[in-house]
Amino acid sequence: MHHEYSASTSDISAAEKKPGRWFWRVVVLSLSLLGLVIGLPGTWLIYVWHQGKAEVARALEETDKLYPNWRWDDLVAQREPLDPSEDAWPIVVELSRRFRTHPRASEFSRSRPGSFWDWYHEEALKHPNRSLPPHLKESINHWQADDPILVQCAFQLLQYRRARIPLSPMQPDPYMVSLGMYDIPRGTMNALQLLHEGFCSEKRFREAEAMLLAQWVVATCFDDELYALGQIAGLQLAGRAVRQIERHLALGELS
Repeated sequence: MHHEYSASTSDISAAEKKPGRWFWRVVVLSLSLLGLVIGLPGTWLIYVWHQGKAEVARALEETDKLYPNWRWDDLVAQREPLDPSEDAWPIVVELSRRFRTHPRASEFSRSRPGSFWDWYHEEALKHPNRSLPPHLKESINHWQADDPILVQCAFQLLQYRRARIPLSPMQPDPYMVSLGMYDIPRGTMNALQLLHEGFCSEKRFREAEAMLLAQWVVATCFDDELYALGQIAGLQLAGRAVRQIERHLALGELS
């Protein structure tokens, strides 16, 4: 009796440990739902991805036929050769650095009320025959006296045909290109514009004209820039130089 009871108890416990039919039904139903929810959309996405790759390959093939030299390496190879001894970029960098790090640089900040830029946009562009206010003239004269090397570097730009900004590496997204390099020629242009206005206020028009020509050398940094952002920056710098040249030619101050 005891043996039969223990055997029946072990059979019951073994039966309880075995998964019932309901368990396997739940497993099958869950896998089926996962297949519907994940499998079908996943298959469709894989199909679309392969179709997209094929479409991109066809577009690249057509572009190669229309524009044989449009790829990045070809564009880099087409840049005009420029000997380092003819490149004014190191001087552009030095001018920008000296201008930004000078103790008086804050006096010419665009964010400072009553600065040179307020006068330039409100007075000089609207009334080109108006001279610098006394306090700005004094600030520029002090700035030139404090850093004579900066003025020498500005005149050295005239010894060069052009400047070339270093080419930024290719990025997957054009807007990922760092704009820090573009700020260097902008700083140099600001310094040259201040020197130009300072020379004009002193009636030293030969030196003022030299600063305009130096600005044009800086504007050539972007002549063969491959990024659209750099080309736009170059047009802006060239436009600034042209506006100042036209202004002084109209006044008969420059040749």
